[in-house]
Amino acid sequence: MAEMGSAQELAECLLAAGDRLVVVDFYSPGCGGCRVLHPKICQIAEKNPDVIFLKVNYEEHPSLCAGLRVHVLPFFRFYRGAAGRVCSFSCTTATINKFRDAMAKHGGVMSDAGPSKGLEDSELLRLASCRDFLFTPPRRSAVFSPFYPCGEREGTPALAP
Repeated sequence: MAEMGSAQELAECLLAAGDRLVVVDFYSPGCGGCRVLHPKICQIAEKNPDVIFLKVNYEEHPSLCAGLRVHVLPFFRFYRGAAGRVCSFSCTTATINKFRDAMAKHGGVMSDAGPSKGLEDSELLRLASCRDFLFTPPRRSAVFSPFYPCGEREGTPALAP
């Protein structure tokens, strides 16, 4: 799972994902539910290598989370290509089947989904107030690589998926 360092990085990752499913995990290191659920989400991520898993630390990025209206943890958003956000929900270890059901419904490879939408316009407007959001569209030649979770970038060190 790639840790997002800013609102801009999240927006770039969503746009660079193409028609692949992207799961964004909003968490807090101080949240007991997040700590208990994390290993289960990692297991699901390992079984779904075609899905991009990203995580956002609520404590480090409160304005990003507020801009996306994330107010309860752990919280998940699923995004896919031209559809943009396809679902969002909170779950716990007791309700992990909600996560598995969403993976079954939205997982898998889609073809010809159209251009990536990434964040919805309303989400982008709310994020514009984040001081770390200076979004510039990614290069058209950006290609997703497991070593560069958000597409290739010059001078960016390889990150483990």
